Amino acid sequence: MVGIDALWRAFGEEAEDAKLLATAIAEKRVLLTRDRDLYQRTPEELRYYVQETDPTLQFKEVLRQFDLVAYARGKTGFLTRCLQCNSPILPVQGHQIADRLPGHVIEQFREFYLCPRCERVYWNGSHVDRMKLWLDRVL
Repeated sequence: MVGIDALWRAFGEEAEDAKLLATAIAEKRVLLTRDRDLYQRTPEELRYYVQETDPTLQFKEVLRQFDLVAYARGKTGFLTRCLQCNSPILPVQGHQIADRLPGHVIEQFREFYLCPRCERVYWNGSHVDRMKLWLDRVL
């Protein structure tokens, strides 16, 4: 949501944990986990054990740990990545995606964004205002 390049997977089985570890190593990503076994198997420079259990507190903890609070507050990255697959989203003309939107949306909004990877469509509806309020409260 704040534009940080992050992957998310809800794994838990041994084979799936191996995929997470392989991705972290191959892409030089820090693996954030609360799985102690997975944490122990991850190279020290690529791991972080998340202490908090509440998702909002986890978000704050990770921002603090990696010195990303100022970046998140800056709003330059706000909603610049797909919330589904993490790819950067791109501006698109309404007529290009009109068949994928409810009629009132295409009439009410002028700015649209498309994920080139998973093809999810975004626009700045009322949900964006709610997300901004939540982010302001958290930060």
